[in-house]
Amino acid sequence: MQLAIEQGQVQGSRVAALKPFSQHKPQPQIETKKELWLHLHFPHLPLEVRLRGAAHERPCIVVNGEGTKRRVLLCNAKAASAGVRIGMALSAAHALTELVVLERDLTAEHRALEKLCAWAMQFSPRVITVGDDGVALEIKGSLKLFSGLDGLLNQMKRGIRSVGYRAEFAVAPTPLAAQFLAQARQRTIVEKQTDIMKSVAELNVHVMPLTQAQHDALKSIGVRTIGECLRLPRAGLSRRLSPAFIKLLDQLTGREADPRTPYELPKCFESSLELPWQVTNSLALATACERLLHELAGFLRAGCLQTRRLHWRLINGEKRGEQRMQSFRLACSEPQHQPEHFLTLLREQLSKLTLEAPVCGIEIFANEFTRVATSGLTDLFERTPLARRESEALFFDRLSSRYGDRAIHGLTVNSDHRPERSWRAESPLKKGAPPVVDNAHLSPHERRDPKPLWLTNQPIPLPAKKERPYFKGPLSISKQRQRIESGWWEDTPIARDYYMAKTRMGSRVWVYRELEKKQWFLHGFFD
Repeated sequence: MQLAIEQGQVQGSRVAALKPFSQHKPQPQIETKKELWLHLHFPHLPLEVRLRGAAHERPCIVVNGEGTKRRVLLCNAKAASAGVRIGMALSAAHALTELVVLERDLTAEHRALEKLCAWAMQFSPRVITVGDDGVALEIKGSLKLFSGLDGLLNQMKRGIRSVGYRAEFAVAPTPLAAQFLAQARQRTIVEKQTDIMKSVAELNVHVMPLTQAQHDALKSIGVRTIGECLRLPRAGLSRRLSPAFIKLLDQLTGREADPRTPYELPKCFESSLELPWQVTNSLALATACERLLHELAGFLRAGCLQTRRLHWRLINGEKRGEQRMQSFRLACSEPQHQPEHFLTLLREQLSKLTLEAPVCGIEIFANEFTRVATSGLTDLFERTPLARRESEALFFDRLSSRYGDRAIHGLTVNSDHRPERSWRAESPLKKGAPPVVDNAHLSPHERRDPKPLWLTNQPIPLPAKKERPYFKGPLSISKQRQRIESGWWEDTPIARDYYMAKTRMGSRVWVYRELEKKQWFLHGFFD
């Protein structure tokens, strides 16, 4: 069957005297809202999904096929420098150098694209997966937020590197045009719909999702590029290929709508990373954990969320049936969203962590979130105070990670006259009643009877001679006293007379005498 062509014939492998595709049976332009699509193409995804958590580089390859037909699908830079090439037989690659051979994992690649969608939603609420190696975003409404297209692309490229991937990209008014340009590695930016045909004209037809029979049909009539397809008559193409091919070209050029189902952000964050080889040093896990933390940061920014707790699990063992989990938790004093904050605390945790067995995978989980008003998480009028509070939170979190949760706490005033119960410990960043330290704010009674800053854990009994207490020698007791009688409604009532005293060395201490037993006790230090 021959393809009928108006006012022209196919001669050899050339298409001659053809009317432009747009001149055949003009279609009314549908009114659609203006869109701008960014397509991210991940050509090295099968390799990077396995190697992005490695702390150091070894010659690695990803193979496909079975038996003696196994061939190199992708290789990293270190393997390529040894002479390994894509398409090479596995036996030939082994003859060149010692290699880490990884099998392609399509399930892991699919999960990675989903995690990339969740991460990319910090740039746009409309994100979709495309095929086995692509993610597309509608970014028209996000340009102002990121100070234009250049600002968005710069942040996007830095972010992709932080999660451990490399991507080719293109921008166009239709998702198909952006996809084809990115897959052709053109890195083209097309902002007007009228420029789509010109930008895709030189692309090879192999970037289009066609069957082998359709590719053979186009090759038989000498069509090599999309531009040549667009110059062919619509009726002939529809009969020779299919009506779906015409619809594809219309969606490519924007003549027909191309509805896409957007990705929905999950309610909790859960991600995992498989290591290419077993790790026995806990600090060597920092690179893999950092990748996961940057994924988490994108998820939090996408949902305008913060979190205080992260749950980590280290997977031990090679076989699925013999895997064991080693778990630990990362907790912050205040909700956070910055990956740098979490990474600093994580390094402190890893420096103390003893691995129970070699680690072959890492999982992270978070489901306790605090919603914030804006994704910027900044204050218009109090930038410096917010920055100071954030640095204080990091300081306290680092101390807690290094020395334990109970090693650091703050103090606040408690409404009780008994000295040992007049304060309580709490989070150092919790906003409670601040202790009074400035004498200008004290009442006349409190100025007359000051209390020391440091109390002993338990009152210390003091020996006495002729009713004079001794502590490193005889104490000089002041004439002023403060009587405290309290707690009679509980099981631990007190009745004491407190005095300020001086030691032989001149230090001031706080002592009291029980009214019933007449026993002296040391209860605090002024200096």
